[in-house]
Amino acid sequence: MRLLRLTGFTLLLSLLLSGCSALVTPDKTDQVTELKPGAYEIDPKHSTLLFKIGHLGLSTYVGRFNEFSASLDFDPDDIAATRLDARVDTASVDVNDSFIESTLQESY
Repeated sequence: MRLLRLTGFTLLLSLLLSGCSALVTPDKTDQVTELKPGAYEIDPKHSTLLFKIGHLGLSTYVGRFNEFSASLDFDPDDIAATRLDARVDTASVDVNDSFIESTLQESY
């Protein structure tokens, strides 16, 4: 009898919680409504340039570049004239291992 009550309680709790998802799920659409022309620059305070490198199939190094920039000149009426400029300071490589970082920096 106790198992039946516990199962019933679990079922009721599951139903109540699944109904809550509608309250926390945003109402959004995936449509692009307007492509605005302009000159855009990446915000370095809110951007990260990450990479992953497999090592002998045993592990994966995850790293980042601390210094980079990018800009985009965009005109939706003339896509062929779009220009993207991205620059990465390879000396700013960061893999949390000074030996590997110096090896990578010496390669460039």
